[in-house]
Amino acid sequence: MQVMKLLLTVAFLVLVLVLVLVQWENVCVSGSDSVQCREEERLALLHINASISFPIHSLEGKWEGKECCQWERVTCDSITGHVTQLDLGISFDDDDWLDYYQDGSLLNATLFLPLRQLRSLSLSAHGIHNCTDGSGLEKWSNLTKLEILDLSDNSLNGSIIYNLASVPSLRKLYLSGNHINNSLPNFNGFEYWSNLTKLEMLDLSFNQLNITMISSLAQVSSLRALYLDYNYMMGGSVPVKELSALNLEVVSLTGCLYSGSFPDLGHWSSLKALSLADNLLNETLTSEGLCRLKNIEELDLSSNNLLEIFLLVWEIFLLLS
Repeated sequence: MQVMKLLLTVAFLVLVLVLVLVQWENVCVSGSDSVQCREEERLALLHINASISFPIHSLEGKWEGKECCQWERVTCDSITGHVTQLDLGISFDDDDWLDYYQDGSLLNATLFLPLRQLRSLSLSAHGIHNCTDGSGLEKWSNLTKLEILDLSDNSLNGSIIYNLASVPSLRKLYLSGNHINNSLPNFNGFEYWSNLTKLEMLDLSFNQLNITMISSLAQVSSLRALYLDYNYMMGGSVPVKELSALNLEVVSLTGCLYSGSFPDLGHWSSLKALSLADNLLNETLTSEGLCRLKNIEELDLSSNNLLEIFLLVWEIFLLLS
């Protein structure tokens, strides 16, 4: 009898918990739908879309009305109504992308300042070459919540490095597919980023970085993931020692034209994922260096000398069996 009462009590409590969760979900959904858009931020969004190299054509006729929190590509805080995410990135998969793309356009960074709670911003593939006079990216130092910034596939050069040093809140930064190199006078690479103490992920693939610039990344001590794919000016050897001061967990060096022997990877003992695919590494690869990668979970050595890699895998198999 007591067991039956206990079972009924448990069943009743479970039912009450389910009803409470359902009601809470309804409240959250209702609150998200009814959140009030901030008028200052709504106007800022309209100015931004009108001023960038080409307005997002998929938004034509959709960014209308007072409730900007319900607009496409805009995400707001469900309680305060502040804009927290803005995705104005363009996909190369769009059929009419080339009809809109304008290489060499200028960005007015001050237009984003009303979005004080912005955490994530994408402006990829807008052909941005630089900023308008007096409104550079250093203005974004006032966007103290900005953590994720995507400026990939534009036409930015090394000057962007100076400006981004003023945005210490950045945690993830995408700069692939630009024209970042050391052509600027008195350019010292990434030494200006030493104050970016929160930056954990950096994508600099498809630029023109040399070994000097790569070495200066050691100043960004917080980096955990680094993508440097297809930087053909980086030199002939893998920059293991140059980046040994960093506690990297992910490194991708695909297609950098590295040649010769495989490096001693013991300096990267913290790595969990490494790609050296599509290079010209062709000398004997031994198991000693790779066995120091105690935490490795993903390793891509494809499109090098497959025979040597096969022999290495077989040697490691024999050691573990």
